[in-house]
Amino acid sequence: MGTADLGRNSIQTADSDFEDEQEYILRLDSSDNEVTSEEDIDEPEEDIDEPSTSKGKRLRPTKKKKTGQKKTCSKSPGYKVIWNVVEKADPVTLPDNVPDFIETCAVVGCDGLSPYEVFLKLFPEEIFDHVASETNRYALQFFDCTSELPTKSRFLNWHETSAMEMKAFLACQIGMEIVNKPTVRSYFSNDFWMFETPGFGKIFSSRRFELIQSFLHFNNNSETVEGDRLGKVRDLLDILNGRYLAHYKPNKELSIDEAMLKFKGRLFWKQYLPNKPSAKWGIKVWALCDGQTGYLMKFQVYTGKNDVPLGELGLAGTVVESLLEGFENTGSFVFMDSYYSSPRLFESLRKKGIGASGTVRLNRKGLPNMNKKLKRFEAPHMWVNDSQTLLACSWHDTGKVNMLSTFGDTGCKETEVRSKTASGGKRKVSKPNLASVYNQFMGGVDQFDQLCASYRFNHRNMKWYLVLWHFFIETALVNSRILYNKANKKKLTSLSFRQQVINGLF
Repeated sequence: MGTADLGRNSIQTADSDFEDEQEYILRLDSSDNEVTSEEDIDEPEEDIDEPSTSKGKRLRPTKKKKTGQKKTCSKSPGYKVIWNVVEKADPVTLPDNVPDFIETCAVVGCDGLSPYEVFLKLFPEEIFDHVASETNRYALQFFDCTSELPTKSRFLNWHETSAMEMKAFLACQIGMEIVNKPTVRSYFSNDFWMFETPGFGKIFSSRRFELIQSFLHFNNNSETVEGDRLGKVRDLLDILNGRYLAHYKPNKELSIDEAMLKFKGRLFWKQYLPNKPSAKWGIKVWALCDGQTGYLMKFQVYTGKNDVPLGELGLAGTVVESLLEGFENTGSFVFMDSYYSSPRLFESLRKKGIGASGTVRLNRKGLPNMNKKLKRFEAPHMWVNDSQTLLACSWHDTGKVNMLSTFGDTGCKETEVRSKTASGGKRKVSKPNLASVYNQFMGGVDQFDQLCASYRFNHRNMKWYLVLWHFFIETALVNSRILYNKANKKKLTSLSFRQQVINGLF
């Protein structure tokens, strides 16, 4: 998420003197944008073999008519799926492969509460006590391991903090998300009358705020488990684990995607995703969100593929099944993009009573031959597997789209799209129902990310675990606002909600 520029505020002593951390090695784990498990990929097959003549010319391939006969489209001996071509005149609707969804979207335990009280449901008092305790411990470790400080060192002004002061500190950080200034110190400056923000100075002096920010810590370094890459925030994760789902029953439609937390410091498991508009460099988080409201229910911080126990589903499939633990046999439908989708994963989810739909890459094992080039606005090509548990679709919109699903039908509907050449500026196209449903519910994680982007802590952080600290705060603010609005049937804006949380904290 946003980051804070500690600059002169950061402790200048090397962490290795009082913090048992390994030396960070900056390297790029480029596996993020690739299929990372050999068990989950296969080389795409050519439509037709094209032998060469003795003169080096290519023979024109013989066209094969669609006969609707069964065909096996995977050379892999370990995983085969038999597909049938679906003719337009003979549409197919998959039978109900998952149980009926009987739950209704609801908020639990938040009726009649104020915005601040709802926020404490997801970000409890326990966190403030814990952070105050560990911050004091970290400061003590620093002084024990520092032989001598300059007589004018700002660290000599340190005194222990408390849970009450940590609440005020958090209130200031939320305020800094709303009021954007170039540096942290400028919030406390009175150098220019037009840019003054006296509210921050009423809570903290700039030196006290900077001291707390420098010593802010979330774990006991002497008790960190060796090899735990998230050891710095493990205690916070244990406190937050399960709280989001404890107060919210989601809709039937769920979505899984990754979010990026902006960070360009020294961290060997940071990621580079060039297609992410908000943050190309940073910490990647796998997220499970409600497909309609954007409420974040579960997340996992990606710390490298070697930290994920890989099975036959590969990295992406293992993450999906991990996020969906607890949703078995609920009749939920989950939507995902091509990074995660595969026939093997979708069949595994179907057996667990979870429907799945998403775009799919052509190199996944078990797909029909979907390599044929399609003309724009050409009628979609559809396939159904022999057991009628999977649908595959290939369609050309602005570009070619390949989809896979364990529910739905092969039907299409006429949709109007803008066109410069058509009379009236619009033309009708035949859009698959699978694509319409996918577009409606896939954006849950994007919606959550947009809600977080409204007010972000935009100051650089020198330490990666402070980036996750701000992510936890943003998640609690966004989720608690959704809970409050749904429980009270109101539409309180994000700004108004944050203002009331600040008033409760201070």
